[in-house]
Amino acid sequence: MGELIMWLFLMLSLLVAIGIPIVLKMQKEKQTAINDKEIPQNHGKGQTQGLKELWGIKDIKKGVIILNNNKYCMVSRLAAADFFLLGEGEQTMVEDSLAAVLMGLTYDIQTLVTAEAVDVRKAVMDVRNGLSELHPAVRDYANSYATELNRLTNERKVAVRNAYAIIAFETDMGLEYARSELYARASYLTEGLRSAKINCELLDTPALADLLYHLLNRGKLFRPSEADGAGIMNEYHVAERQVIEVAI
Repeated sequence: MGELIMWLFLMLSLLVAIGIPIVLKMQKEKQTAINDKEIPQNHGKGQTQGLKELWGIKDIKKGVIILNNNKYCMVSRLAAADFFLLGEGEQTMVEDSLAAVLMGLTYDIQTLVTAEAVDVRKAVMDVRNGLSELHPAVRDYANSYATELNRLTNERKVAVRNAYAIIAFETDMGLEYARSELYARASYLTEGLRSAKINCELLDTPALADLLYHLLNRGKLFRPSEADGAGIMNEYHVAERQVIEVAI
């Protein structure tokens, strides 16, 4: 009986020793197949991925980010008072207001906090455009002020922290229906956070493009909204007369 148990133990050990490498190889092949399936077919060396490939963003229209699988979202920029500079009573009020808002939510809210380089180019331009109207006694000071601001912007050493709330909605009834529902959700959130001394600002299409560009191009000062005035974000249309002329 003892010899039988010993032989069974040896056989079991042999099967385990042979089976482990086989199982590991099968798992590795399975994982490789899954990874190959997840990688887009057009992904290769020298090719860049855009918003559609990275985050599933199809388009941005009317202040709404259109995602794959009938998903839509709006983004609201948050600006809050410094909590630690508030009095004890105000802090309690803020905490109670936030708790009430969170308990009343029936949908998910995603928060995003990002550090963005301070861009004061417009302020510099305004100062320099108004130099001729200033008194000579302060003109040199204003010029030096503009130069210093411009230096800080170019060196990109100063950053500001911005917070955003992302409100999502899923529907197969189209953009307009999703937009109305997102506005309703954003309005509730805005009113609730206002009582907690947090201001909300819904981002329009150019602002959404700026935010997404910043997330993908850290440290760069270019903003897609700056090119909006030149019509770069407009859809391209061909007049009927032009089509006829080309056809002729």
